[in-house]
Amino acid sequence: MATEESTFQFLPWAQSAGGDFNAINTDGSVRALQFWQKLVDDKVATPEVLVLNQPDLGSQFVAGNIGMIVTGCWELPRFAKEVKFDWRVALMPIEKAGAPRASALGELAYAVPRTSAHPDEAFKFLEYIYAQSSRDWNEYGWLPLDQTATPKDPKWPEAYAVFAEQMKYARGRGPSPVWPKVSKAIQTAIQDTLTHKTDAKTALDTAQSTIDGLIK
Repeated sequence: MATEESTFQFLPWAQSAGGDFNAINTDGSVRALQFWQKLVDDKVATPEVLVLNQPDLGSQFVAGNIGMIVTGCWELPRFAKEVKFDWRVALMPIEKAGAPRASALGELAYAVPRTSAHPDEAFKFLEYIYAQSSRDWNEYGWLPLDQTATPKDPKWPEAYAVFAEQMKYARGRGPSPVWPKVSKAIQTAIQDTLTHKTDAKTALDTAQSTIDGLIK
C-alpha cells in the first residue's frame, strides 16, 4: 500500500541487507525488493498487499485467509481474543546468518508545545504516563516506553519475549525534516516494482536520486 505503512514495512528488510532510508538502492535493498516482488508474482503473498493496510491484513489473518503477516505487538490483544487457531510470533527474518537484524520503530511520541500555557502541568502528565509504562503490554499490547518497566506476569509471555528481543534492533525512520517526501519516494519504488511498472533496481535508483536531492 502506497502509504507510510509501506515504508515502515520495507525499511527493516533493506536495513538487514545493508541499506537504509538514505541508501535505499544498495544491492541488498534491491534484493529485498526483488524478494517482495517474487512473493507477489508467485502468489505466496496476495496481490492485495498493494491496497490493504496493516489493520486490514490483521483482519485477514484473524479470518484465516492469510497464513503469516508482518505486524506489530499492538495486534496481540485482538489476536488473543479473536484468532481461533494456534498462532505464534517470530523475529523478523534476515537474508543470511550473521546479517544484522532490524525492525521498524513506531507508535507514540510525547512533547510539550513551546507555546503551552501550562508547561509544568503538561510535564507532570508526561511523567505520569511514563510511570505507568509497566501497564502498556498487558492492557494495550505495547512494549513499555521505559524499557526498564518490565510488565509483571506478562500476558502472552512467549510473544513478549520475542518482541522484547526484536526491540533491541528497532530503528526509527529517518530522522529527516523532509521525511514525508523521502518516504514517498520509497513508497513509489515499492509500488512501481510490485506492479511491474519497472524493475527493482531502476525503481530504487530513482528513489535514491530523489532522496539525495532532498537530504544532501
